[in-house]
Amino acid sequence: MPTNEVIGKAFRSEVRMYPELSIRELVANALIHQDFNISGTSPMLELFDGRMEICNPGLPLVDIDRLLDSPPRSRNEGIASLMRRMKICEERGSGIDKVVIETEIYQLPAPHFEVYQDHTKVTLFAHRDFKDMDSEEKVRESPRII
Repeated sequence: MPTNEVIGKAFRSEVRMYPELSIRELVANALIHQDFNISGTSPMLELFDGRMEICNPGLPLVDIDRLLDSPPRSRNEGIASLMRRMKICEERGSGIDKVVIETEIYQLPAPHFEVYQDHTKVTLFAHRDFKDMDSEEKVRESPRII
């Protein structure tokens, strides 16, 4: 995993580029919400230079623009229940909220959620200065700056 060097009061330390909690929540969501009726595919995590993509088969159960404020729904209740008992998730619908909060704490660009060829894809971006973002990224980031 890529890291950043952080200079503290006295010492330098290496921290992971992407928040561990965000990765856990997104991977858990990809497993819980995957559509098993779509064959030949499965959840996938890909790490690129400057971004991480987590993709799972199936369309979202709620409008992609309403992920933060929609009531929780699960496509695979048995998997969700098992993951809750294993203390991987809470089954409260707060995972995406945690992802957004953690990216803000890490001062990363806003995550990007999209529907892509019968899949749901979330992209976490590495740190970039606002001046280095393209216009689409600036639009996604602007509400967090105001």
